[in-house]
Formats: sequence, structure tokens, C-alpha cells
Amino acid sequence: MITILVEKPDMARKIAAALDGIKLSDGTVVTFSQLSKYEKAVMSIQTKNGYIPIKFKGQDCAVTHSYGHLFSLCALTDYDEDYKQWKNVDLPFIPKHYRLKGLPNTAKQFAVIKGLFNKSDLIINATDWDREGEAIFSYIYEKAECKTPYKRAYYHSMTEEEFDHAFNNLKDSADAKPGESAGRCRAIADWLIGINCTVAATLHSNANSVVSVGRVQTPTLAMIVQREKSIRDFVSKTYYVPKATFTTPDGQTYIGTNDTKFDSEKDAELFLKELSGRGTVTDIKSEIKKVDAPSLYSLSILQIEANSKFGYSANQTLEIAQSLYEKGYTTYPRTNSAYLPEDYKAAADRALTAISVLPEYGPFIIGRPKTYNKKYFNDAKIESHFAIVPTHVVPEKLTESERNIYDMICRSLIMTIYPPAKVEKVKIITSDSGNDFVTRGSAVIEKGWMEVSGVPKDKNIPVLSEGDKVKGSYEVVEKKTEPPKRYTQGDLIKAMVAADKDADAMDCKSLAELGVEGIGRESTRASIIETLYKRGYIENSKKSIMPTPKGIALIDGLPLEEIKSAHLTAMWESKLSDIERKKEDPDAFVKDIESLTKKWCDIIRNEMKGDFRAPSVLEKSDLKCPVCGNAVRKTPWGYGCSNYKAGCKFGINRNICDKKLTDKQIETLITKGETKEIKGFKSKKTGKEFSAKLTMDKAGKVSFSFK
Repeated sequence: MITILVEKPDMARKIAAALDGIKLSDGTVVTFSQLSKYEKAVMSIQTKNGYIPIKFKGQDCAVTHSYGHLFSLCALTDYDEDYKQWKNVDLPFIPKHYRLKGLPNTAKQFAVIKGLFNKSDLIINATDWDREGEAIFSYIYEKAECKTPYKRAYYHSMTEEEFDHAFNNLKDSADAKPGESAGRCRAIADWLIGINCTVAATLHSNANSVVSVGRVQTPTLAMIVQREKSIRDFVSKTYYVPKATFTTPDGQTYIGTNDTKFDSEKDAELFLKELSGRGTVTDIKSEIKKVDAPSLYSLSILQIEANSKFGYSANQTLEIAQSLYEKGYTTYPRTNSAYLPEDYKAAADRALTAISVLPEYGPFIIGRPKTYNKKYFNDAKIESHFAIVPTHVVPEKLTESERNIYDMICRSLIMTIYPPAKVEKVKIITSDSGNDFVTRGSAVIEKGWMEVSGVPKDKNIPVLSEGDKVKGSYEVVEKKTEPPKRYTQGDLIKAMVAADKDADAMDCKSLAELGVEGIGRESTRASIIETLYKRGYIENSKKSIMPTPKGIALIDGLPLEEIKSAHLTAMWESKLSDIERKKEDPDAFVKDIESLTKKWCDIIRNEMKGDFRAPSVLEKSDLKCPVCGNAVRKTPWGYGCSNYKAGCKFGINRNICDKKLTDKQIETLITKGETKEIKGFKSKKTGKEFSAKLTMDKAGKVSFSFK
């Protein structure tokens, strides 16, 4: 007898129908294509037995299922009832053996699985092909005290053909062991750090609720808090830029800017007086660049672009992509690769041919040779699952959100059969009285893949030649330096992938090329963000994420700089990946985590400080927000608008350039728009102290005034 274990009941029904067909009591054999028609009858068999009986390779076979995880690592109280009171925990608590416990409402199904496992001659592990899937199977296998040999089925999509291929090309159980080890190590690391540091931080703080610390959530929160502090510490500086409008003899106009930034409007006006109003085109540089299509989608890249395009949260995009996968329309979603296998071109051909029947894609596919850009097919860039692409199964009915994500995935594959676009970029320098003004323009001269995605608007400029004479009119444009922007969910996913790299400077193609481990995994980043929301450490300000006072207090008061570091967390993820590659010893990894946990508990015990109490109501003031007119409240970091949840960004940080402002100085700034001269500011560039007034404009931006 053979037993096949999958993660979910619906997957079991699909695999049973694909491998043999499901026999009903009236003799009807339900095939893969008939599942929706006979779903209730098939579910009745599955619910009654806990499995679906079929024949596989001439043998009796039971296709059974879990409900995701049936077991997890034991809680503190499972080791000792006295640990219900955290003060009784002898920190750090490091078990001699990491025990497992059954999750609620799973005992009945586990009993079915255990019985099947122990009377089978062969077991096939058909859970998801990732760390989590390997852990789900290995925990069940361990708790069943099973000795039956097993093999591994690997599949990338939920189509009948893919299941047939996977179960006729089973892999040895040894192939799955490295992934299992990485999954177990990840769970132990999260447990050790999460349990011990959370208990220690809660006990050694004045918090009025649990101080939650986590291996991945804490560095993610630290990035959000650091960005918020950068915004609040930022002092906007006004500067002035000369701008020119040039007119050609035939009346065409174009804009030029001078690179000089003037600190005072007066100096900028003096600069303009030097100009004659007669310009000469002194230099023209034209360059034609090939622009490759965007990368295919890993889950992170899909989450980033879906957030930008549709405003979907990371979790929403994951759920939509998972739904498309489970319906057989797209390949496995929790992938970190944006590449396809080099032998996947035939499968890609079939997918493109299939979706060409859809009117939105047919015009881009029918009649076009399927000549793929080789750079999207690279075995070296794939460790397990490849990029998310459509399958040959054409959707019959999609929700609006499913249609949006499916469209993104389909167009990304279609673009791989198109050549690069060609874009002409032009830079013109126009001089007046020896002062240069720069003009840049661009135009798409060959659309290539942009036929599929849409062509960006050209930045047209007149046709000019070196030596042409033009008339110039000039003005001074006032500008202000801008603070960093708060993270959107897409920005945060990008920052988590990039870890300690400069995420702001990267586009999605750069992320695909990174080849480094970030914070968290494709399968966990969305849930980490959701956890921070649920625990009250972050909240939304319109489309952006901002930390709550509770989240800021945690990062400020937690004396563990290492765990707040994106670099350390990324290094752990790299080690877990090395365990999967058989390059890292799992036992050594766990011992390192245990050692670090001991060290961190000692640091928390000796150095924990700060006010961790989450303020239920912030201190009121009589001040009104100069931007929106709502009440201003005093906060732990300074003063801010009470209407911040609706999007008002007004706030004044108490600390500006190493100078701590008094309440009176801040109140004067809010009510009068200007303070008296304040001494003791320190330049971030030179480290020297300076004196200045603070001024505030109608938009609530604070600037230095040296008048």
C-alpha cells in the first residue's frame, strides 16, 4: 500500500483525480476536469475517511491530507506549568530536546495519517516544496513514530500534467533532508529568540503589555522606526535654482536648468542679472539605449509592483497569487527566483499558446515567433521554485483582484518573446554669458516589449543643432530639500529583500539580480508585516506605514543592537539557505543561536531601560495644527498632529541637530511661525555648533533662518 500526504484537503482531491480518478459509490469515476462538478460527493468520501482511496502504479493508495501544520514546537508551559507566570522562567530557557505538540482540532486527522503511515509500504511526501512543507511532513512523520520509507514529489503547478510528471519522477527522501533541516532550524531559532527575549524584555521593563521581540519582526520594525526618525529629524532647507525658457527662431520652446543651488534668493537674482537673454546651443549628446523588459516575477517583486499599481498589501498579493496557483492558473507563488529553467521554453510555448485565446493577450502573441530572450532562462539563478508564470490552463472566472494579478503575470511572460526597446536620450547644453543650462529629452524609437506593457510618454524637445541661437527668459525657482518618504508596503518588502543594501536606489530588476538573502523569506515577509500591525507596533498613514509610540519605545529601549540589525538577520537567512545547500551544519547553527540567546538575555537583564508603557492617550495641548487645524498633541518625541491617521504629516521633533528644544520654543514656532535665535545646534557635516532661528512655512516644514 502507498500513502500520499499533502498539505490541504483540496490538494488531495486534485492529486487523487489526476493520478487515477476518484470512484464514487454509484460507480462514477471523477476525473481531474470533473472535480468541480462532483465536489460535494468527493468531499463526502474525504470527510468520512480522512483520505481518498485510489490506485497508483497498480497498488492500493490513500491520498490523505493535513491542515497545514498539525504540530508545532512546545510552548513554555508545556515544559513546566509554573512557567505560566513568566517570573518563574529561569532565563534563558533552552530545552535539552525541542519537543512537539499537536495543534488544536487536529488529533482526529493525525490518527488517520498515523494509521495509514504505519501500514503502508511506501509514503510519498507531496507537501509544498519549501522549508515549511518539509517541516510539516517531518513533524508528522516523527510524531507517528514511523519507519516506513518515503519518497518526495516535486511539482511547480497544480495541473494534471504536472502532477503526472511529479509522481512518475519521485525523488529519494535524502533529497528532502536539507530542506527539512533548514525548516526545523528556522523554527528553533524563532522559538529561542522570540520566547526568551520577549519574556526577558517584558520582565525587565515597565511595560503594561507584552514586549514582543522576534528574529525577523524586530529588525523590520527597526527599519520603520529609523525611517520615521529620519523624517522627524529632518530640517528642510530652502534653496533657489535658476530656470530658463528658451525659444527657437521658429517659436518652439524648451526648458533648461542650471545646476547651481543658491542659499539665498538675492544671490540667485544677481546671477540672473549676469545673463544677456541670448543663448547658444553649445553641446548636443544623443545616445540610443537598448532597454530590456522587466524581470519575471518572484513573490517579492510581484508584491512590490502590485502595491504600487493597485495598493494591495503584501498579504493580499500573496493570497491572490496562492488562489491563482491552487486553481491551476499560475505556478507556485512563494518563490524567490525571477528566472525560468533553461528547458522550460516548451512549457512557456504551451502557456502562451493557451492564453492567446484571451482577447487581451492574443494580439501580442498570435503570429509572433516565440523567440525568447535567453536572459530570463537561467538554471544557475534557481534553487527550488522558478519565477511565477501562467500555466496552460486558461481561467474561466476571476475576481477583479485575481484578474489584476493574473494580468501582471501573463504580460511578464509575453514580454520575454519581444526584443528590447530602443530609447533615444538627448542632453542639450545651452549657454548664456558662459553659464550652462541643461535640457534632457527622451523618445522611444523602437517599442519592443513596450508594446505589451505600454509606452511611456516621450519627453520631446525641439530639433536643434550646435551653434543655434535662441532667446532666453529666466526666473528663480524656490525649492526645498525633502525628507525621506515613509515606507509603503511595497517599499518595505523591497527594503526587507535588500536588507543592508540601499533599497531606495534599486528597481525590481536590480532586486532580481541581488542573489543575497534578505530579512525573512518570500513565504514569511507578508505575515511579519501583519504581525507588526496586530501587535500595535505600526499603523497606516494613508498608504504609508508609520511606527506607533509603542513601536518606537520598543526599538529605543531594547538594548540589543544586533537583533535590530538587518545585516545579522540577513546573515541568518543566508546560513539557513546554506543548510539547504548542505554547506552549513544544522547543529552548529542551533548552538550559535543558543549561545546568542544566552548573551542577549544577560544584556536585557542588565541594560534594559526606557519607558515602554504604551500611552492610551497622548498628552493634550491647546495648540492647533498649522496644516489642517486639528489639535496638536505632545508625544514622547516632540509634538504632532492628532489627525495623523487621516494623513496629516505635521510634526516637530524635540531634537534637531543635537539640540533639544524646550516646550516653549516649540510652542512659539507653532503659534508664531518663528523662534528667537537658538544656540547649540550642531552641523552634521562639520560637527561645529551654530546658532539660528527656526521658521515654519504654511505646509508645516521647519527650516533654519540665519537672518
